[in-house]
Amino acid sequence: MTHPAPYPADTRAKGWRFELDYEQIEQSSTWDLAAQASPELRPWLLMMWLVSWKQVPCGSFPADEVVIAAKIGMPAKTWAKHRELMLRGWTVADDGRIYHETISARVAAMLKAKESERQRKADYRARKDAERAGAGGGTQPDGQGGPPSVPELSHGTDDGQTRTGHGKDDTGTGTGTNEYKYPPTPQRGAGRASTRATRPPAVEPPGFEAFWSAYPRKVGKAAAVKAFAKVAPSEDLLRGMLGAVAEQRQSTQWVKDGGQFVPHPATWLNQQRWLDEGGASGGSSGGLQLPGAL
Repeated sequence: MTHPAPYPADTRAKGWRFELDYEQIEQSSTWDLAAQASPELRPWLLMMWLVSWKQVPCGSFPADEVVIAAKIGMPAKTWAKHRELMLRGWTVADDGRIYHETISARVAAMLKAKESERQRKADYRARKDAERAGAGGGTQPDGQGGPPSVPELSHGTDDGQTRTGHGKDDTGTGTGTNEYKYPPTPQRGAGRASTRATRPPAVEPPGFEAFWSAYPRKVGKAAAVKAFAKVAPSEDLLRGMLGAVAEQRQSTQWVKDGGQFVPHPATWLNQQRWLDEGGASGGSSGGLQLPGAL
């Protein structure tokens, strides 16, 4: 039984970042079943979500198992063995594509945020046009006889006029006085410490979350982010890296002694350890017959 497509057929992510909700993933019964069936399946589930986000419409796949397996780079034998688990929670819509409820909810949130941002910009432009018209006695916007536009001042400031009395000064802090007071001389190293304290965290490069979720040893994340950014894998290379992680995590070296011999993720990336073992990719045959829903 099919259901209506959840959003228009031309819906695209257009660079909108897809973020994983680790708490939601850990509470998923599919995630638990994947770990029980085979350690290699969890990275493939993440890859399926990641690749679906880049499809058109966003968050979907064509209802064809051969195409799905090929798009995520999953070997044909692996897909044939675990197809029911891989397709768990995906349902066929009336547009001939499959959708997952969790991904569809992310797409709906993205569309709502985009519409909110579009409306905010439209309201801002309308407000600025009205301000310019009022200041010019009903004149038109820039380029049509009105005064040039002036950027809004930042929050907490005014026009910066000199003040000599009590009350608020041009910083909006309410500390204005009649005489200028030099600021205290900072102590040695204070500037550097302040810089370190306010330095924003590093932005994770695209695809890192999928790699981090799949890699079994969660140590040295900052170094791993730096190493991953240096590699800057394409979508095809990321599929190969996740496939290599899925294979290597079943090796004797990675399993013995509780995984203490699993290399740090940054080391694995810097040494290009995904090249240690190869794997073929391909598709499976037959039409798409979805298993039961979640």
